[in-house]
Amino acid sequence: MLFQRKSDGTGGEQLLTESANNKFPTSWSGDGRFIAYNSTPEGKSNSELWILPLFGDRKPFPFLETHSNVAEGRFCPRGGWIAYSSDESGRSEVYVTSFPGHQGKWQVSQSGGSMPRWRRDGKELFFFAADNHLQAVSVKISGTDFEVGQAQSLFAVSRKGVAIWRYDVLPDGQHFVVTASNQAAPANITLVTNWTSLLNRK
Repeated sequence: MLFQRKSDGTGGEQLLTESANNKFPTSWSGDGRFIAYNSTPEGKSNSELWILPLFGDRKPFPFLETHSNVAEGRFCPRGGWIAYSSDESGRSEVYVTSFPGHQGKWQVSQSGGSMPRWRRDGKELFFFAADNHLQAVSVKISGTDFEVGQAQSLFAVSRKGVAIWRYDVLPDGQHFVVTASNQAAPANITLVTNWTSLLNRK
């Protein structure tokens, strides 16, 4: 099920969709009209990308149905595009396609990628590479054309204590919030041998 509630905590929960299969919301479109979420429908083992309209009959529909795992859909803040991850090539990579038309597909990552995030102006995409480095790639959108620049490595992030939501980018595209490990560093262990001889010391 998916629920909605005011961010200030007031009011109760509003049920958005009640089908029994697992769901994980990943993005809300900038115009407030659509919610993207991961879903694994009953009888299937792979994750799909679904869209929930918040207008009309509010009937959710599958946006990307394949035999691969498709997840982490993120709406472009400028509208008209959605980034997502898919393991259709045999490993997770980041792709972009148009929304809602789903016309064309552009691969953003080249050596493994996941968890795409857009810069607020839609001119840059961030994602985690397979080596756990956060990368940035410039994008150019002109009508129905989408161009991808060369990815640049920004910094490494440890997988220790990884949460499902590993990071987010601030509106300026220059600062990041990253989940850090909540596991304390192992304490040093001191081994004392022949400790009984110490008992006779004054």
